[in-house]
Amino acid sequence: MVARIARWWLLLIGGILLGAGMELHGLVAIAHRMVDEVDQTFPLFVAIGRATIFLLGNDQRIALMLKDVPPDVLDECTRSGFILMTVGGLFAVTAPILRGPRQTKPN
Repeated sequence: MVARIARWWLLLIGGILLGAGMELHGLVAIAHRMVDEVDQTFPLFVAIGRATIFLLGNDQRIALMLKDVPPDVLDECTRSGFILMTVGGLFAVTAPILRGPRQTKPN
């Protein structure tokens, strides 16, 4: 009984960690894409966007704000996402491997 509960919890925790890592990795990929878009924009348009940020839509505001985030922070978030996916995958893979109770043969 305890082994079944442990398997269930390992599988649940592994799935949660795997999903959180994938989510974080996807969000960081979107952040990198937004920063690249701002980098490719003409500097005058970026300056006008910063001056009139209250008139912009949410996507443009977020892109301009993400430009100020240091690249090291995004790299660290990428590493964290990969670690979460790795640990979650290991938990999910090891859950079915746990031994169940030993079956005793009746004489």
